[in-house]
Amino acid sequence: AWTFSVTSWRTKIRKRMNEAETKGGALVVDSLMNYETVKHFGAERVESQKYEAQLLQYEHGLQKTAASLGLLNFGQQAIFTTGMTAMLFLCAQGVMDGSMSIGDLVMANTLLLQLTQPLNWLGTMYSESRRSLIDLTELLTILERSEE
Repeated sequence: AWTFSVTSWRTKIRKRMNEAETKGGALVVDSLMNYETVKHFGAERVESQKYEAQLLQYEHGLQKTAASLGLLNFGQQAIFTTGMTAMLFLCAQGVMDGSMSIGDLVMANTLLLQLTQPLNWLGTMYSESRRSLIDLTELLTILERSEE
């Protein structure tokens, strides 16, 4: 549940980043296509400020993406560590009661540690797939535009 909710939030951030990048690219193309007009009216500073504003929005999105990835990883590790601690506590209690051996405790610990890598990999693949689908959707939107 944690991974899905944070990834959905990160998806919204990625969409805003793509939008800022597209607007920035459009500003550059417009400025270059209308170079003589921009130069004639001395609007270089205005065009530069518009582009810089778009770059700042994109940079802000990059920072939020990095921070949200850190939050996602922290949350996943906190959940796993809490579960691992509870499991080890219960196993230790079983060893003290005599219902479990030390080998059972080691086996339970090893089993959970071996589960983490595939789960981390699946989480990474899910996040990257979502990000790639957002980028692909943006590309298809651009390709479907009518020629002007």
